[in-house]
Amino acid sequence: MELISICGHTFIDKLDSDSVVVDLGANRGIFSKGILDRYDCKVVAYEPSRLLCNNELADLKKQYSNFSFKQNAVWSRQKTMTLSDFYDDNGNTSGVANSLIPHKRDRRNDGRYIREKYDVKCVSINNILKNYEKIDILKIDIEGSEIEVLNSALDKHLSKCDQVCVEFHLFCQHEYETKITIDDLVKIVKKMENIGFESRKTNSKHPDYLFYKK
Repeated sequence: MELISICGHTFIDKLDSDSVVVDLGANRGIFSKGILDRYDCKVVAYEPSRLLCNNELADLKKQYSNFSFKQNAVWSRQKTMTLSDFYDDNGNTSGVANSLIPHKRDRRNDGRYIREKYDVKCVSINNILKNYEKIDILKIDIEGSEIEVLNSALDKHLSKCDQVCVEFHLFCQHEYETKITIDDLVKIVKKMENIGFESRKTNSKHPDYLFYKK
């Protein structure tokens, strides 16, 4: 089993040009671009930040005919929520901190700060997954919403995925109003294993996981 990491997300290197990758929390599109360059397969991305969608992701779409994106956040159900859009001291969108989860302060410990808050449309994880017969990689990096989303995902939809890469944001708990605990993570790991996935922790510092089928 050969593992590969793109933009910090680790998975089994077994894709080809017929594969389908769904990128939840695309950010600047670095993971999506890495997949496109390596495998030349279909990639569908979801990203709520209007600045990132209007710039980096729009540019990526111009470069790759097999790439598409939707300016939506991902949540447990369809609704409108408020996105905190973070910027760095140079006024550039930081991307990595943009979140639906309320923050305790407008400025984070790493210097990023909330420049604006605005409403975004959320699409439910089940409404996304139901449109596919098979997904080769489902990548989830949604800044604290991952527990809510995975708890709501139906087993029959998750079972369509061959691999699921998740960054769990327990290391951001000092920043968030809403707490995610290690017990929440353990429940998700058990859920995925009960569906039929193997689980593997892929980051020694943070609780990133790869769920995969043998």
